[in-house]
Amino acid sequence: MNALDILRTNRARAIIAETVLALFLFFADPLGVVAYKARVVDDSIAVLTQFMHKSENRDELAVVLIDQDALDSWQVDWPLNYQRMAGLIHALACAKVVGVFFDFTLSEKFNLADGKSDLQAAVLDRLKGVCVDGSSPAAISVYFGKADRIDSPLGQILDRDNHAFSIDDEADDSVYPAGALEFPDSPVPIVQATPAFGIIRSVPQLWPQKEEDPERPCDYRDLRPKCWMKPLAIQWSGAVDPKQSAVSDTVCRGFPGWPDLIAGVFGVTKEGRFESCPPILTLKAQDLFRDRNYIAEHHNPADLLKDRFVFVGTELAGLNDEIFSPVHGYLPGVYKHAVATDNLLSSMKDMADYPTLPRPWSLGAMVVITYLLIEAVREFSLRMARRRLVLWLAALIVLSTWGVLIYLWKWPWSLMLTVFGYYAGGVALLAVARFVSPTAAAEPRAPLDAKP
Repeated sequence: MNALDILRTNRARAIIAETVLALFLFFADPLGVVAYKARVVDDSIAVLTQFMHKSENRDELAVVLIDQDALDSWQVDWPLNYQRMAGLIHALACAKVVGVFFDFTLSEKFNLADGKSDLQAAVLDRLKGVCVDGSSPAAISVYFGKADRIDSPLGQILDRDNHAFSIDDEADDSVYPAGALEFPDSPVPIVQATPAFGIIRSVPQLWPQKEEDPERPCDYRDLRPKCWMKPLAIQWSGAVDPKQSAVSDTVCRGFPGWPDLIAGVFGVTKEGRFESCPPILTLKAQDLFRDRNYIAEHHNPADLLKDRFVFVGTELAGLNDEIFSPVHGYLPGVYKHAVATDNLLSSMKDMADYPTLPRPWSLGAMVVITYLLIEAVREFSLRMARRRLVLWLAALIVLSTWGVLIYLWKWPWSLMLTVFGYYAGGVALLAVARFVSPTAAAEPRAPLDAKP
């Protein structure tokens, strides 16, 4: 029997139909859960493993939020003008932070450029004056976000000096790309980097270890920050910075309990019922400008920021700048950059690769091979006496292999659901079709060596 004779058999047609249908379901993704988009699975795993991701970097990072109370106290509207931004940089320099990233862009429309010279002096580390306590402000590194179609002369200076990073991020909330492209073919130039990747490469104080052989070209799975190009699959930790309780206006209640967390994953918990503590030490913008009476009665909240890198973002109604965390619910968008930086620093200190996603072409190739292998085992086991045992062993081997690869390469576990779920769905659909169709039911399933 030649190849054409084999292809004419009913069983061969069934094998081809099952494989093609399963591949179509996987790549077409009619249910919206292909690859890493099975959010319920990933969110459930994130909730169950949140305390396995306790970070050692919590003394190195912090977040400052500009909210409506801050705007009211300053008697300004959003967006802030350059003079107010310069004041924020001065306050952070007096707090002796390592550096600051502003999760917004610079523009020069109308009154926004008021105080341009002050901001330019602050950004270029030419701070003048003294702090409230009489000390001199520290010279800190200042970074801003940049976006397409928003440009200014000061923004161009920052971009030229690698102090502006792209915040044009359309990726899923759980995915943080290294640069403009989710899967670049070569290491991302720092001018195209996203904030977390760019900041780590630009602020050596965050990773004081000496890099060996810095001139060595990048190779496959290179752990050096300049060689990173894979997207980061963000991991959320339920651990709270112990210094968060020292912030006067902390209004969070710690760990809510497993029932509430699991209910929240499936969307059955009432929104706003529980307010979890932030994943990174968080101050409000007003905390940078407390008066002497407040400081004498409480303490100076800005002191908590010493030697930390600070991410400044907004918590304002109408800006639609939010990110979803399976552990914390909806958070201001600036936390995406802060938590991504925390994840990358943790990987660096562990000398390990960071959690990522498979390239589409490699995932596709693996899925095709897996489906064909499953079909081959199902076919050649037809003549075996212990077919059921063989099928169970084959299934265990295939599932274990995928599990080991996902664990070693730090891919999302939802891939197990999508890869094998769509295959099972394709086989089930064809089984139903054969059962319903009188013609298909009347034809016996002949082995491959049978003549048509």
